[in-house]
Amino acid sequence: MARIISWGVVATMLGWTAIVYLALATAHDPFMTLQRWPAAEPRTERELLITVIARRDVERGQIASGPGVGALADQYDRLRRASALPGEARGAVDRLLVVVVRLTTEPLPATCEDGPLQGFHDLSLDVDNIGASALLVVADRPLRLRMRDDVGVRGRFAFEGDTVFDVCPLRQGFISGFRSGVYGAKGTLSASDFVSANAANRRRLCAGLSRWSDHFKQPPDMVDILVVEDPSRLVIYPGYVGHDGVAVSGPVNIHRLCS
Repeated sequence: MARIISWGVVATMLGWTAIVYLALATAHDPFMTLQRWPAAEPRTERELLITVIARRDVERGQIASGPGVGALADQYDRLRRASALPGEARGAVDRLLVVVVRLTTEPLPATCEDGPLQGFHDLSLDVDNIGASALLVVADRPLRLRMRDDVGVRGRFAFEGDTVFDVCPLRQGFISGFRSGVYGAKGTLSASDFVSANAANRRRLCAGLSRWSDHFKQPPDMVDILVVEDPSRLVIYPGYVGHDGVAVSGPVNIHRLCS
């Protein structure tokens, strides 16, 4: 009987020790349970994406921002479902045009009914004469591309940046692909990569551009870069981009930039 009582005392003491440790640990780090305690494995793609978005907030100093992981996951799903099939643009594209959009103004109130998120900068996009070119837009601030409703080209548009984007109206198959830090992509391209001589920026830039040239099956000498500040309109022609912004640099070919 004494042995049973002594083991009970030990178990009780261990239990109280664990409770005190957990209280002290979570007081010091209120995100402890989210970061260190095992959770149930996500069962669907949406659950996995929500986990990625939530983890991103924790990794960035526990700074959360809107509009909430559910709305961001809905936007990802909307864009993904409207994207072209993998490899659809390969063989149909003969040049990749990269437009880096630097935004310094405040966004106007959104009027597009096609997307629920607010805070985007609007950019009119005319691809009626895009020919066999493809377009990659790089931006650091939320960007909404506005187009005509009857655009018929498929798999010719791509986006990369550490932010969200939208297309209005969103035509099935227009998007070829996208990479966004909001959705867990690491080392996304930034506008500063294209205007800084920093060696680390240059390496990230060339690695990111190489990824997209492979995606569209374009050699480096068929990829051109243009950096534009505060445009409100882009007009895409075969091998050329017209705009109403301030040209910061380019066009420059990545074969010369990254060789």
